Amino acid sequence: MIQVKDQFGNNAPDSGLEISATANSGATANGTTTASTDGNGTASFSGLLLEGTAGNYTLTFGNGSLTSVTSNSIALGAGTAVKLAVTTQPGNSTAAGDAFSPQPAVSLQDAWNNAVSQGNVTVTAAVTTGNASVGGNTTATSAGDGVALFDGLTIAGQVGNYTLTFNASALTDATSDTVAVTANPATAVISISANATTSIAGQAFAGPPAATIVDGSNNPLSGISVTAAINQNSGNFSGTTSVSTNSTGVASFGNLTQTVAAAGYNLALSFNNGQTSGNATTANFSVTAAAAANMTVSRQPINTIAGLVIASNLQGTLFPAARLRDAFGNPVISQNVTVTLQTGTFTGNSTAIVATDGTGNATFTNLVCTTVGFYRLAFASDNVSPITTNGFNIFANAGTTLALVNTLQTTAQAGVALDPQPVIQIRDNFGNNATQGNVAITVAANTGGINGGSTSVLTNGNGTATYSGLLLTGPVGNRTLTFSAPGNLTSVTSPAINLTAGPAASLVVSIEPATAFIAGNELLGAGYVGFPTVTVQDAYSNPVSATVNATGVGFTAFGNGSVTSLPTDGNGTAVFPNLMVVEAGQNQRVNFATGNVSANTNTFNVNPGDPVSMAVTAQPPTSIEAGVTLSPNPAVTLYDAFNNTVTSSYDVMVSLGSGNGTLSGTTNMTTTGGVATFTSLSIAQLGDYTLSFRTLGYDPEITATSNQFSVISPTASGLAITGISAVDATTYQIAFTAAQGGDYWIQRTTNLTSGVWDYVSGTAETATTGANTVNVTSPGGTKAFWRLTTQQP
Repeated sequence: MIQVKDQFGNNAPDSGLEISATANSGATANGTTTASTDGNGTASFSGLLLEGTAGNYTLTFGNGSLTSVTSNSIALGAGTAVKLAVTTQPGNSTAAGDAFSPQPAVSLQDAWNNAVSQGNVTVTAAVTTGNASVGGNTTATSAGDGVALFDGLTIAGQVGNYTLTFNASALTDATSDTVAVTANPATAVISISANATTSIAGQAFAGPPAATIVDGSNNPLSGISVTAAINQNSGNFSGTTSVSTNSTGVASFGNLTQTVAAAGYNLALSFNNGQTSGNATTANFSVTAAAAANMTVSRQPINTIAGLVIASNLQGTLFPAARLRDAFGNPVISQNVTVTLQTGTFTGNSTAIVATDGTGNATFTNLVCTTVGFYRLAFASDNVSPITTNGFNIFANAGTTLALVNTLQTTAQAGVALDPQPVIQIRDNFGNNATQGNVAITVAANTGGINGGSTSVLTNGNGTATYSGLLLTGPVGNRTLTFSAPGNLTSVTSPAINLTAGPAASLVVSIEPATAFIAGNELLGAGYVGFPTVTVQDAYSNPVSATVNATGVGFTAFGNGSVTSLPTDGNGTAVFPNLMVVEAGQNQRVNFATGNVSANTNTFNVNPGDPVSMAVTAQPPTSIEAGVTLSPNPAVTLYDAFNNTVTSSYDVMVSLGSGNGTLSGTTNMTTTGGVATFTSLSIAQLGDYTLSFRTLGYDPEITATSNQFSVISPTASGLAITGISAVDATTYQIAFTAAQGGDYWIQRTTNLTSGVWDYVSGTAETATTGANTVNVTSPGGTKAFWRLTTQQP
């Protein structure tokens, strides 16, 4: 309550004065901060509040015109709790799963950040966002001072930066500073992340095998050494057996090897990082043999009879075998071994390719050879050097049949000796050669003829009959040859031989070309029907398949686009549809040839086509005196599209192509034999000129232009100026020499631009042989340029 007083301290009954209340710095007066005095001069405040940071404050009352008054000190305490605040931050770096150090502390505060001393408020901690969570004691209760101190609060989860959120019922949450969660080696565990799979001896284990080490929150742990050990044959185990985990927690063993092939291998992968240890075992895997490195004969063959299985003992219970091992001595299984005879071949149902068994052996149980001789077995397989067995013999039985022992050609030409010639062998029932000599073997063809050599041949001491010079004749078609002998020897018939036409023996022009053509046109048959056609046959009238070439007779070559080489069709015929002759001429022919046979066509003429170009074939002289007939006489020639001279008559006109003069003489001429010659042309005016030629009355017009030539003044034969010197301002002396005496005139140039000549006089001077001089006047003192001429200009 505030009382208004006068200057003597007496209560003043001033009513209606408005008194305001204000707090000193650090606090704020709120609520009803003004009151009016009543009739006694008293102002009573109702609802006046003091807010702000806890501490001691005073209130000042005044109305601006009266002296203000200040209250006694007022102690301001905390208000009601409305929010939480982190007063001790959790440790800013904590291994996943470990407790924070220091543990966080959370205080209750009023709206003005004053700590509120209020106990029994439960505060709960949680991770704000991210792949982590709190553990341990996740709640704390405030003590009487309003502080909730956590004890044993942990954080676990993915490595990274996080914040904690603290909340309590009806209070605003508080958020901590950033907390970095790191991997925790103390909780490391190991697991197999990649098993070794079936591997090859001496090569790095497939997979490759790998272990992963993570902490209790599944964070990868790097830099932890992992050791690998094998469960068997450890003496042959090698490679890098200690590997540190990488940034993803993986330790991968990329070069572990084992040289002993076996099943049931596994790897124990273990670690000890000083805080914890662990181990894990891979799944079982096998090590198989490496590539075969060597092969040996494990059982040798012995002598046998043709047609019987080749064995390794007399009882026929053991058989030839080869064994494969890798570079480490492991037997190589399931790899094919191929057996061959060094000379000769197996017959019947012989199995020449066998896979090795579990001991690395490939055993050949049914090898049969029906040809007598001394043999060795040769074994071969991938990646190893071939080997051979000891030698053994195969013995024969008596002969029973004839055999064609060589392969005849499947296609033969009529009249051409067979190559190879037949070779017949007497053989036993197993196909072995029987040494039976002087047996007559006769050959016959199923159709057509056979000649060129003896059709009956005696066998030699080895039971072999060899023919020579046999050839087939007649029409084309399939032939077989049958070979027979007296007695009980079974005859033999050759496979079918396809008899084709023999070499070309004749070439006939069956369609002749017409008698005349225009240059560049295709050659057509007589009467301009069809095209030139040839037929090729052998000596037995069989059509021959051959390439026929066309060449010109009487001309150089065919025109572009002409196809001059064609194969005959099934009838031995070749049709030439686009032969073009572009050279004009008389009595030309086409020669058709294949091999050693050829034929010429009848003669034909090729005439020039229409003119398409003109050429100056006789150029005017490079210089000629004015008024003198051009010599040599200019001439032009007309050509067709193929540069043949056009012999038909055409009118050609000549005119000046360049130069300021007049062309005199006969300027229109008619070509003769394609050439127009101009015999009377002359030009009286001096200067440089060209002649322009063009056809008349021919569309399109054809033109040509001559080389440039000069028309010059007549010259004095044997006269030459040797010097010019000034006598005075207007007179010059000309010195000249004469080869012989005669009349001459002196000329000078008065207009150098136009080049027009004026004459000093029309009076002839007389030149004597040798040196001469003459004085001439130059009008206006102009320098003069002089020449001599031997006639009146």
